[in-house]
Amino acid sequence: MLEATERITDRNDRATAWIGGNAPDLPPPPRTGLSASEALPGGSVTRSSLHLQTGAVVRAGEVPTAWFSLVAVTLAPATLAVLSGAIPGVHRISLVNPDGKRSHLLPLRVGPRRAPRPCPSRPRGGAPTQGVRRVGCSSRPVGEGGSVRVATWNVNSIRMRLERLLDWLDRRRPDVVALQETKATDEAFPREPLEARGYHVEAFGQKTWNGVALLARSPLAEVVRGWPDAWDAEARLLAATVGDLRVVCVYVPNGQAPESPKFAYKLEWLARLRRFLDGWASPQDAVVVGGDFNVAPEDRDVHAPEAWRGQVLFHPKEHEALAHLRAWGLRDLLREHDERPGVYSWWDYRMLAFPKDHGLRIDLVLGTAAASRRCRGVLVDRDARKGEKPSDHAPVVAFLDEPATFS
Repeated sequence: MLEATERITDRNDRATAWIGGNAPDLPPPPRTGLSASEALPGGSVTRSSLHLQTGAVVRAGEVPTAWFSLVAVTLAPATLAVLSGAIPGVHRISLVNPDGKRSHLLPLRVGPRRAPRPCPSRPRGGAPTQGVRRVGCSSRPVGEGGSVRVATWNVNSIRMRLERLLDWLDRRRPDVVALQETKATDEAFPREPLEARGYHVEAFGQKTWNGVALLARSPLAEVVRGWPDAWDAEARLLAATVGDLRVVCVYVPNGQAPESPKFAYKLEWLARLRRFLDGWASPQDAVVVGGDFNVAPEDRDVHAPEAWRGQVLFHPKEHEALAHLRAWGLRDLLREHDERPGVYSWWDYRMLAFPKDHGLRIDLVLGTAAASRRCRGVLVDRDARKGEKPSDHAPVVAFLDEPATFS
């Protein structure tokens, strides 16, 4: 049996793709608009690039007790390309413009269902948890082979958005999550419902402001809470090793205004982040630095670059500081796969910024070359910004292959 249906919608809700198995509530796909190459024998995608027109469906040859399908809807002028891969495995889906340039990459997993991984029998501290329902613990630990989802999300108060976070975790099932602006002390951090979902939790917080946390399906080791030299007491930096990945969660200061002392503090913070990496990791390691950077890197990351230029979040000095950090050996993993303008992760609550799509991309997932080689795509989950009382940020998810994939 194939894994349960997975639905991913692009940032403007123009396209939906899903892969499904023989679940009772999933009927066979309609056979409409197929070309002469409609049948792909042997249960695998054998063509390196099979293009489908809007509304078309491709059906693979029968595989044991299952079928899979890819459905494209309302794609405007774009088509879908299915890149080669065998079942079970990771199939890469990309939106392809009429000029042939790939503009989006979405990895979707196809394969047998895994038996649920046993949930931790008790939360941190050793005492049994009473009255907590344990759900969503079927993801394998990092290092067992397959695909790992590494996410970052500024939740803008974890206690206020807890139900939204839990719902998102249940739906998207990330393996590693970096959270920012949790706005909770360590004692007040809501560990129980997260541990009930199979996550190991490390939190570094303070009352009212700031706060960062790491969630992981595998144990978090070599944990660093804040600056090792105690330069600054604000809860903005948390780092740990998860399997073979070294993960850094950052909440970079906003900066307030270019002429303010807080702006100089922001630039110094970014400079110190590079010095922290010098002492904690190597550019040859698989390192992921994710978080709210409060810097939009390029014009295409800002809905109105001329209006924002020279302001906080889009200032030349911030760009210099970010470039100096990246020169340590970090790549923008989203831009490794998606060159489109207008991919945003933050929208102001005011002036209908989200409905108008007046946003900025300030939530980044940076990775070393070792991490970049394993990255198969990055998705801004715009749906999580919708609804009642959302965070003003959307989660950003990077899809990484595990080392076993490259052996």
